[in-house]
Amino acid sequence: MNKAHTLAAMGIVSLVLIGAKAEAQKYTMTDLGGLGACACSVAYAINDAGQVTGSSENASSNEHAFLYSSGTMTDLGSAGQNSYGYAINASGQVTGSADPLDGSQQQQAFVYANGVMTGLGTLPNGTFSVGYGINSAGEVIGYSGGAKQSAAFYYTAGAMSGFGGPNSVGYAVNTSGQVTGQYIDKAGYTRAFLYSAAKLTGLGSLGGLYSYGYAINTSGEITGYSSLAYSGSGPLLQHAFLYSDGTMQDLGTLAGGTFSAGYGINVRGVIVGTSNLSGTTTPHGFIYSGGVMHDLNALVAGDPAAVGVTLEIGQGINDHGWVIANGSNGHAYLLVPIAASASSP
Repeated sequence: MNKAHTLAAMGIVSLVLIGAKAEAQKYTMTDLGGLGACACSVAYAINDAGQVTGSSENASSNEHAFLYSSGTMTDLGSAGQNSYGYAINASGQVTGSADPLDGSQQQQAFVYANGVMTGLGTLPNGTFSVGYGINSAGEVIGYSGGAKQSAAFYYTAGAMSGFGGPNSVGYAVNTSGQVTGQYIDKAGYTRAFLYSAAKLTGLGSLGGLYSYGYAINTSGEITGYSSLAYSGSGPLLQHAFLYSDGTMQDLGTLAGGTFSAGYGINVRGVIVGTSNLSGTTTPHGFIYSGGVMHDLNALVAGDPAAVGVTLEIGQGINDHGWVIANGSNGHAYLLVPIAASASSP
């Protein structure tokens, strides 16, 4: 396919997404399988090459981080029994956490690259660390601490430094080094934040007492979830949000539900996450585009329910619109827009 045809195909996908109110994008669905007999897995992140990382039960019944690429799932191993892959960058580098060999079962953040898993250590006086985000420069963010206190960290140039204060966590970092996550503000409330140029800015909330930032795109737009104002009666409402240009927008829920959360956002501001439906606690994965929140289960060709699975969480989305989702059967799935499913990103 030449460049002109590629751009035309991307344009078709973009128009379908932008025109979501008229006709929502449809997807093919592929089960990622697993490392062991159960073929079960959980997906946490996807890059623009369509590579996925997460964790899967292996033949020894341990959870191991994996790299899924071109239809093949590779076990990333672990220094101890278990490991988890939480983020992947454009080069296929993975970060997450893994058990050490000393038997302490204290997880430590790692970077996996070129077949080698390298531990990142901890903050001073810390006993554990977890890597939740990695950008194209190989910089890692997450959190580290000990029995009494933890803090968000930024790992770059071989060194880990803390930021955000006690009980803060960094969840995602973009190519510009901007970070989102959670911290405790001066009033003692948990708030989503934007950390940029060594400055931490609280994002506020949708009227409630807490908010969490889970994903950030290259433009600095953030998604996560926030509680709404609570009168003391009725259900506590928690909604997914889009934070852009200093404003937090409430994305609502699916079919009158009480809870939603945004977990992934791409360069176009398309968001994926999870929401319950009215009158039930059962979660359904969603995709939010063109001002409309759609149930992922209604957009998959062939209907997931026909094979006995509900897509419960939309976990990540890349800039080509490819989505990773986790199902009620303990399997991870890759959803590819049908207009683009015949070719790789």
